[in-house]
Amino acid sequence: MKTHLRNGSTLVLVILVFAVLMIFASFTLNFMVNENKQAIYHENATKAEYIAMNGADVVEAALLSHLRTLFGPKGTGVKDVNEYLDSLKENKQEVIFSPEIEGLDKVEISLAKINGMDVLAIDSYANYNGVNKNVRKIVWSEFVKSTDDKIYYNGLPLIAKNEAFRVTNKNEYVDLTINNDDKKGKYDIYAQKMGDSSVFPLYDFNNAPQPTWSGAMQTETIKISGTIDENKFYNGNVLVNGPLTVKEGVSISVRGNLIINANIIKSSNTGNDINFYVYNEGNQELALKIEPPQAGEVNANFYVKSGKTEIILKKATLVGDIVSNDSFKGNIVNGYPNQNDYNVKITADDSSKKIDFDGSIYAPNAYIIIGGSIEPNDKNVINHNGIIVGSYIEINGKNEKKDYDYLDQIYENSMKGIELPVGNPTEFNILNFKSYYIDY
Repeated sequence: MKTHLRNGSTLVLVILVFAVLMIFASFTLNFMVNENKQAIYHENATKAEYIAMNGADVVEAALLSHLRTLFGPKGTGVKDVNEYLDSLKENKQEVIFSPEIEGLDKVEISLAKINGMDVLAIDSYANYNGVNKNVRKIVWSEFVKSTDDKIYYNGLPLIAKNEAFRVTNKNEYVDLTINNDDKKGKYDIYAQKMGDSSVFPLYDFNNAPQPTWSGAMQTETIKISGTIDENKFYNGNVLVNGPLTVKEGVSISVRGNLIINANIIKSSNTGNDINFYVYNEGNQELALKIEPPQAGEVNANFYVKSGKTEIILKKATLVGDIVSNDSFKGNIVNGYPNQNDYNVKITADDSSKKIDFDGSIYAPNAYIIIGGSIEPNDKNVINHNGIIVGSYIEINGKNEKKDYDYLDQIYENSMKGIELPVGNPTEFNILNFKSYYIDY
């Protein structure tokens, strides 16, 4: 009897072990099947994503070729491209492939808003073995060279290599290149980091009328006024101390520094096609100073090779671009430059309460200050149509409301497109296309 019971127990034990093994094997098999399904799904998803990315890359190449054609000699530059971009605001453009790419469902081009800027978006959809994937690639280029010594810029108005910031009426420094939310809105719609500094080269003085001076600089200051009807090359420091009229297209080159105290400088036509080239070979700290009397008007462009530029507008108006190759070599205090180490400054005295400046500041390596004085009760108004390119850019307006009005104003103007002087291109070219994939 006892032996019989032991045999029965052994059988039950064998059955139990076999059952456990079957359950384990079933679990293992199910796990392996699921793992295999997941591996197959991920493999298909990866292949679908690669197909979608391939479609986006092909469309990007074709899109850039199309834009270059619009800008090129056979196109009309900005006008044609703007018309194309406007068409994308209303309707997405679906791309037709011939021959078709296997697995690629469709690719669409549209305009998208990324960080406050309009960019081209390429949305690509693919399917591989029943797995769908879509990717988005954004493409943009902010600069277009033209044949008239200008680049056309359409983007944020303050472009800084290092920092763009404003100073509040409490002497607080606020970075404009990062998102700072407050009741007034987002600061970062006004400024951006320039990124690759090669996009913003220093002005090439080889494109200026080549100086004919030789020997030592003249020691006595050269005073000029009246009418100039041909290119002039002054071998020394120059003081413009009276009204000056310059024939259309004439340039004035100054070997030393340039001081302007005249109440009016104008071209013989209605434009501001006077160009002053300031070489400052005497290495004076101040290369260019413009301080017209109240209600004065200066219509000219200024190119400074080295040395500081200081402009004081006492209810006066400056129409023209300021281009400076001077570089910031000053001190950084708590992350910001010392105000005395500026390279370019446009301001007004406290009595004028107004800064009228119609033009752009192009000084890629410079510390630029534009705005009122540092008096807490200052109520300067900055009327500016243009953009600012620099290493450090300080907006130093003390009246809170007017300061915001100023930033809003130049933001709106820059969105319309601004011309900047830079070099001497021979044909339309889009510069430095950039693109990357984003989560979508």
